[in-house]
Amino acid sequence: ETRFWNNVISAPPFDPVRERYGTAFEDFVRDKVAIVGGDIAEDNLGFSEEEAAAIAKDIDVVINSAGNVTFNPTLESGLRTNVVGTQNVIAFTKRMKRPCLVHISTCFVAGDRSGAVWEDDEVLGYFPRKNELKGVEFSVQKEIADCAKMSERAREEAKDAMRVAQFRELARKRLNEEMR
Repeated sequence: ETRFWNNVISAPPFDPVRERYGTAFEDFVRDKVAIVGGDIAEDNLGFSEEEAAAIAKDIDVVINSAGNVTFNPTLESGLRTNVVGTQNVIAFTKRMKRPCLVHISTCFVAGDRSGAVWEDDEVLGYFPRKNELKGVEFSVQKEIADCAKMSERAREEAKDAMRVAQFRELARKRLNEEMR
């Protein structure tokens, strides 16, 4: 709830509403908004089936501002939050009588393009190396599956005793080089 009041509702997109209601803005928001903590990495956002059904029945809009904004998260963490989490929010929103989702995305999601990227820009079939891979069609589901396999392979390799020993030796060398 603190994050909502400190970071979300104070953001510039709410300025027109803030201007319209003036000093009554906070009361207006408290009357209209119910903050519900969940876990986007879980089915039903971590709610029991009964809780999920009750919440979906009573709400008009889902605002999803969850996301991993670390510049270099592990692949597993990025997938869990930014991909699977978003899919779970969409699935939950579809349970509503009139599904309405406001998804506040993280930045840096437009491949290697620079400058402003608007929601209505053509992105279908886009991926950063499209000019290098003529004739290859991009599939979101295949990309997600490939990333999940890569993450699983890295997890398995991390359990390998020989690789762990190599990693520790490299870490020791680096710490010595950095005089730490």
